[in-house]
Amino acid sequence: MAVPDYKDAVWLKNAYLHKKQTMNAIASSCGVSPMTIQNWLDRHQIPTRPRGRTVASSVAPPRLRTQGYVTISIKEYDNLKQAKLRLENLNNQTIME
Repeated sequence: MAVPDYKDAVWLKNAYLHKKQTMNAIASSCGVSPMTIQNWLDRHQIPTRPRGRTVASSVAPPRLRTQGYVTISIKEYDNLKQAKLRLENLNNQTIME
């Protein structure tokens, strides 16, 4: 059996993007390291997927406030800024009295 030519852009793009093979799987079938496959993907300007599990293979945990991030809309952000200013103004008025 012939070893696949991971240096061939068409073959590599087909294996990685269309067949959705991982770099590890491609590397194993070619007898090279995953880093070699990464290097050839970069050379051929083939976009790579994020490392680790994909959303399709697992459900991403919700982002909690305790993790330091909350996604809000621009309108919500503006409302929070206005509320903060109102509270600061009330606080300043109380101090002056």
